[in-house]
Amino acid sequence: MKKKYLIVLCIVIGIVTAFGQDATSAATDSEILTEQGAMPGGVKADEATAQPSRENEAAMPENEIPAAVSADDNSSAAQSPAASSENAPAEPAAHADIGVTESPALSVPNANTNNKPSAAAETVIVPEQGNKAQEQKEVSQPVEMNEPTQRTKKARPFSLHTGFVVSGAVANNIVSVLDFFQPELLIDFNQLSRDTIKSGVHAGAIFNVDTFFRFTVLEKHTVKFSITANGDVWGNLPKSLLDLVANGNPATATGETIKGTLNAKINAFVDAGIMYQFNNPSYGFSARVAYFAPVAYMENPSGTYSLSPHTTTGGVVDGITLKAEGKADIYGCLPDYLANRNFSILDILKNGGVDLSLTGVFRPTGWVTITGGIDYLPIMPIVTNKGMSALFNYDDSVTNLLDNIASGDFSFFKSPITKSISGTLNEKKIMRPCKIQIGADFRPFQNDYLILSPSFAFPVINAKPYYVDGGLKIESRFAKVLGVYLDTGCIERVWRHELCLFIASRGFTFNLAASVASQDFRRTFTTLSGVGIKFGAGIGF
Repeated sequence: MKKKYLIVLCIVIGIVTAFGQDATSAATDSEILTEQGAMPGGVKADEATAQPSRENEAAMPENEIPAAVSADDNSSAAQSPAASSENAPAEPAAHADIGVTESPALSVPNANTNNKPSAAAETVIVPEQGNKAQEQKEVSQPVEMNEPTQRTKKARPFSLHTGFVVSGAVANNIVSVLDFFQPELLIDFNQLSRDTIKSGVHAGAIFNVDTFFRFTVLEKHTVKFSITANGDVWGNLPKSLLDLVANGNPATATGETIKGTLNAKINAFVDAGIMYQFNNPSYGFSARVAYFAPVAYMENPSGTYSLSPHTTTGGVVDGITLKAEGKADIYGCLPDYLANRNFSILDILKNGGVDLSLTGVFRPTGWVTITGGIDYLPIMPIVTNKGMSALFNYDDSVTNLLDNIASGDFSFFKSPITKSISGTLNEKKIMRPCKIQIGADFRPFQNDYLILSPSFAFPVINAKPYYVDGGLKIESRFAKVLGVYLDTGCIERVWRHELCLFIASRGFTFNLAASVASQDFRRTFTTLSGVGIKFGAGIGF
């Protein structure tokens, strides 16, 4: 009887234990689903479908749960679901948004029973390690972002520009420009003799007029049509004449003779030309062919003079014998008009010449640009006899030369002077002054805020007496279109300091500059011996 009560008691304990395990499992599943619902983005449809099945299992009445278990199998059958429920953490439910779902319910077989059903059908949750590996794999994959495509600057297909530039300067190394605005012009020859450079007295002028029309294709190919007029005039007297006027000539007392040379030149031409320019980021070049005609052209006449003591029959020096002679042949349409009153545009067009100007540019780095070229390389020189010839000859003695000059009496120059002007000249080949130029642009900061541009030019034709041009230009460009530069240099024997403000844009260009000038470099800082101006404007698109 006691044995039967023991068996019934064991059966009741097994049923109660199984029911408790089912309730615990259902509560655990409910917690997992509650945490899943709290995650952002919610759960997917397949998990929502699995949830009711788990709830049905929890709500299943105990009479539907298999109860045919033996007493010795209760511990084994009851521990398996509990162990699964305890070892399965709730974190994997948080990865539902990346597509990881719980595996379907699996039946835990009882190894100690023969053909007996298990205590309950339980849900097994996928371990956390697999979900973390899946998450790390997807996080490590590159994220594709929609970045804006870099737009390349397209070359402007076509642009054109037209305008003009006018510039000129006059200079000397004797007097200041301000002296001409005084009521009386006073010259101290003694002071002037001490201050004048060894090469003597200089005076000259430079001018340039340029009108142009150009168009550019694809910002690389430029064609320019231009009509220009430019020239320079220069004259020089030796310092020995100035010293004679200021201090007398002690050498005449000992019978010595002083000799010297008078120098002068005129180069004034007009031309019409066409230029082609190619520009690349690393190099470029240009070539200009021009048809030119002389307005006035004179090579150095090299006039001579001599001063020797004039002695009486007794050998006493009573004065100075002055001799001077020179011949100047001036070619061109202007002297031809002055001598012959003859001016014909047709003759100018028929008797012109042709020359070529070449320029090359090389950019080895981003802050250095090297330039070189040749100006006015003759192709076909002008052959003409149109112009004017002037002859000067003086030979006489003067007793009181200095007293006459001091009193303003120059009558001794009138009677013995022989001069003649003729419109007939010998036929001559005329070429414009040809120069070889080299230069560079340095950008220390690799931008246009500071540009240093040294340059040199070496004449090879019509350069007597010989000279060299050179200078340094300091330029700054800002606000994209505004700029200023200071150009210091010697051009055609004239030292000049030019300050310019300019505007350079596609639609409008403007240049305005002023300069001080002199043939003596020191006088450009101490005396206003010369002035210059430059003005230019243009429009385009």
